[in-house]
Amino acid sequence: MTHDALTIRPGSHLSLAGAPARVEETLELTVDDFTWHSHRLSGHPDADWLTVEDDEGTLSLTLWKDRPALPERGEPGDRNVVCDGTELRRNEDGTGTYRSLPSGRSGRYAYADYRLGGTLVAFERFDDGAWEPSTGRHIPAFGVQVTGGSS
Repeated sequence: MTHDALTIRPGSHLSLAGAPARVEETLELTVDDFTWHSHRLSGHPDADWLTVEDDEGTLSLTLWKDRPALPERGEPGDRNVVCDGTELRRNEDGTGTYRSLPSGRSGRYAYADYRLGGTLVAFERFDDGAWEPSTGRHIPAFGVQVTGGSS
């Protein structure tokens, strides 16, 4: 068993804060010169995605839950949006490229991230699709264990 979140790939079996999950797909996302990975999960009771970012040796892990009804007020890209009754301020937005593993599908990616304290909301759009909202929470690196490889 390894604790290295950087080894996660499609087919990986994980333990995320004690709950099992399997990686169904990995999106490699690139904005400017920065690349990170977002892993689509199955089997986890509280998360649909795990984002793994390695920013110059600092590992950041975030669990995301799809929330199609958000925002309650505002639009992705606005300076402020209201989600779950809380007004959040845009933290970051931009565009880049994505590549899906294992399918090899690729294209353009847009995002708008919002934050208030520990509350995280992200809106993502792939190619010309609809905005996909999700809420997130950071987890410590030791909260992720890779328990098996591709099956």
